[in-house]
Amino acid sequence: MKVELFGFLFAMWILIIVGGGILVVILGPLSITGYGDFNLILNSGIKAIIAIILVVVWILILSKLKNWIFRKAIKS
Repeated sequence: MKVELFGFLFAMWILIIVGGGILVVILGPLSITGYGDFNLILNSGIKAIIAIILVVVWILILSKLKNWIFRKAIKS
């Protein structure tokens, strides 16, 4: 059980680091132009939507990992 728990924590930190890297490297320089006064609002909205989607994906991945670890622990 200890190894699975440490594996889960390791996966959690990897997802956090990768997600932060994606947000900084890809979303940071993302810029939309051509909409006049709405450029800033549109930019922020798209970045926020992508960030929220990434958070939901990370939560789903961690949830699946957690369920797999606990099912494995219950069976043994």
